[in-house]
Amino acid sequence: MAQRITYAGGEFVVADIVADALLDYALTLARRARVDVVHVRTRRIDGSVGRMRLLIGDGMPLASEAKWEESTAIDSHPDDEAAAALIRHRAAAFGRSPTIRLDGEGNGHSDLLSAYDEF
Repeated sequence: MAQRITYAGGEFVVADIVADALLDYALTLARRARVDVVHVRTRRIDGSVGRMRLLIGDGMPLASEAKWEESTAIDSHPDDEAAAALIRHRAAAFGRSPTIRLDGEGNGHSDLLSAYDEF
């Protein structure tokens, strides 16, 4: 199956597994006011197959439509599973990062350094 992605005024189709990972990662990035570039295999609306580099995250609108015409569906491919796994790995890495808060006590610099000492 496939999902149509609307991004930067254009549309393309990706495998379900990639679309789900892409949206989850975009949400993770947006919640942390971050952006990242990901690479995905796509099928364009005209039917051609290609690869795209997408800037996703905070301030980058991204939408997915689950139901899409069969004529533009994208066949399952090992690259899709690898791309989805990499995207999910990147998203999970944010879950392991420390959260730095400035609570008005001092300048927060020592908190920042101590948080990175945990790595």
